[in-house]
Amino acid sequence: MNYQQAMEYISNLELNKGSVLGLEPIRNLLKRLGNPQDELSVIHIAGTNGKGSTQAFLLGVLKEAGYQVGSYISPTIFQYRERIQIGGTYISEEEISALFTRIVPIVEEMKANGEGSPTAFEIETAISFLYFKEKKVDFVLLETGLGGREDATNVVLKPICSVITNVSMDHMGILGNTLEEIAREKAGIIKEGCPIILGINEERVVKVVSQVAKEKQAPLYFVKKELLTLKQSGITKQTLSYKEYEEIDISLGGNYQIDNAATALEVLSYLKTRYPITEPNIRAGMSKTKWQGRFEVIKERPLVIRDGAHNEAAARALEESIKEHFTNKKITYIMGMLRDKEFEKVTAITAPYASRIYTISTQGKRGLEAKVLAKEAKQYCENVIPLASPKKALEEAIHSCELEEVIIIFGSLSYIGNLEDRSGI
Repeated sequence: MNYQQAMEYISNLELNKGSVLGLEPIRNLLKRLGNPQDELSVIHIAGTNGKGSTQAFLLGVLKEAGYQVGSYISPTIFQYRERIQIGGTYISEEEISALFTRIVPIVEEMKANGEGSPTAFEIETAISFLYFKEKKVDFVLLETGLGGREDATNVVLKPICSVITNVSMDHMGILGNTLEEIAREKAGIIKEGCPIILGINEERVVKVVSQVAKEKQAPLYFVKKELLTLKQSGITKQTLSYKEYEEIDISLGGNYQIDNAATALEVLSYLKTRYPITEPNIRAGMSKTKWQGRFEVIKERPLVIRDGAHNEAAARALEESIKEHFTNKKITYIMGMLRDKEFEKVTAITAPYASRIYTISTQGKRGLEAKVLAKEAKQYCENVIPLASPKKALEEAIHSCELEEVIIIFGSLSYIGNLEDRSGI
């Protein structure tokens, strides 16, 4: 099976089966593969927002400390191979082809025997475990795909530690209709006796996670907001202090990255009690961390920022950054949302700050037409233009803006990764 055939196989699965919660099919698949996940040192990360940035900070520091680190990322924004990485380097097409060639016959045999039909995400998760085992990585940073309790990644029985970043309202039709219900699903990654690090959250979330941790006799470490101080705020550099870590520089913009950095530092405080990780490793790794598509500057004049704000909590975080950095600036948006991502709330939060908005259509079953989003945005901004092409929207935005203005691209991660201006970056 070559790379193109592997992509066609996985695309057909996504089209015909979609996402299905439940662990039995992937357990059966992994058993046939020799349970590679049981031989990995896993840091399991769940959360509504911030899990990718927290993973990126941890990767940066662990690399700086000399470790080989595998990352399994969801969702991705640039290309398929992005979801499986070692040390920030994507898995190759040849390696994907070889792994699919081994796994697909097993999947088809399972289907024929009535043992369950693994989803695309379950197959990808199994492939990542097999790949990381064979590459003998020191750590695996494992992001959940959806929720936690019934997510395919939750087959890991003994992680080094579990991490829950910010929890907010998202995927309500699947995970629950209240913040407490969603928090309990995320807390499903907590294992008996395994430490859990909880990022900054509402008290309702803290209460739920604390209860589950107590039930599982899992040591619980909190990120303490009162010990976190923002020393310097900026678009491309920020400085914070947290607990014993004074004046830590990070290269990620956006106010919300301060909370994510503190979560990573809390995780590192635990890890360095078990593994050789020095303060210089932490300082250098945090400073060097890059995480594309999260309040990322991709052009300077006019200033173009790409951000994955695709739900209510992320929209509020973007709003905070806008108020912090762009008061008295004319702002143009390029927006594309998925239908199930509370686009009405995201628009209500963000649109009042824009002088011009380009809306674009997103694709697939969950896609939202540009004209539908434009109708919503016109309640808050008079100048709204629906366009079919994201690249056309960016071209028009740059052409229409003065050099001192700001363009912010945000919304669904399915389109922002390929939307950038290459004329002067």
